[in-house]
Amino acid sequence: MKSGVGESERVRNGKVAAAVAGAAGGLMLLASRASRERYGRSLSATICEWIVRSWGRKRRYLSAESAIRDLMDHVGPDEAPYELPGWVGLGCGTRDVAFPLADGDELPCITLAPPRGRPYERTLLYLHGGAFDENPLPWHWFMLDAICRRSGVRAVVPLYPLAPNHTYREAHGQLEELYRTLALQLGPDRLVLAGDSAGGNLAAGLAGELCARGEADLLPRRLILLSPWLDLALENPAIGPIEPDDPLLARPGLREIAKVWADGDDLRSPRLSPLYADVSRLRDVTIFIGTREIFLPDALAFAAKLREAGALAGLVVGEGMNHAYPLFPTPEGRIARREIAEIVRG
Repeated sequence: MKSGVGESERVRNGKVAAAVAGAAGGLMLLASRASRERYGRSLSATICEWIVRSWGRKRRYLSAESAIRDLMDHVGPDEAPYELPGWVGLGCGTRDVAFPLADGDELPCITLAPPRGRPYERTLLYLHGGAFDENPLPWHWFMLDAICRRSGVRAVVPLYPLAPNHTYREAHGQLEELYRTLALQLGPDRLVLAGDSAGGNLAAGLAGELCARGEADLLPRRLILLSPWLDLALENPAIGPIEPDDPLLARPGLREIAKVWADGDDLRSPRLSPLYADVSRLRDVTIFIGTREIFLPDALAFAAKLREAGALAGLVVGEGMNHAYPLFPTPEGRIARREIAEIVRG
């Protein structure tokens, strides 16, 4: 008799569990459909945006005062060397490298090599974002790990000098020296240059400098820009309607950080704002950008400028996507990472 009662309870509990699971699945389906209908994106992407908004990072950029206050927290005579977080498990092998500079200093880099000792034919020089004052985030490493494993290339990630302790002059000089050395050692056709956000600014600016100097023979095989910050002054009037939807970035604080980084120089100079740079000799450029980020108008303008100059300019616009969306653990991010790997390998 007890066995019968127990069996009855198990059946009833199973039915309840099945009903709960069915209801949860139905709610997820409705939420996913609502996300697609309202934003044109996956439910995962909508959840990521909610997390980013909850994080409150945008508050840093809402005013010049908040940006400077946060920036000054980074001031210090003794900058601790960056270390890859121990909990970040990667499939690629990583190695710390100190790149020697002509002035006797060193530029620290972290390299990622394909797993299991696979030989690589190309090198990806990746310049990380972070508003010129932050080191790479874990998401940078997860993305680069996925790209290197899929494409079979090596990635070199320089830990360039950051604001407010340094200015763009130091970073530009060191990154150009590193790039030239790699281009001469490997050949520019075996080199892909890429970067996101502020790193996209640096990558596009470096390519623009080579164009301006007539050094087309040193230009990389491909240039890949993820949500690049192309105009440090952020003057495009089309930014205004997008700004409320961007969960991460705002113009007042970014402009103030840009002024510190520029150290008194004109923000519209081609060295600082690649939107105004010479692109006449660029060969192959791909831009990934989201529709819910303030860098979209300048990315569209830059792509148009590239095409007018005769460059092969690919533009991947993520509908409903936020800033630097290829870094995030969403279906759209995974698709973008696969596309980047194919571009790097191709």
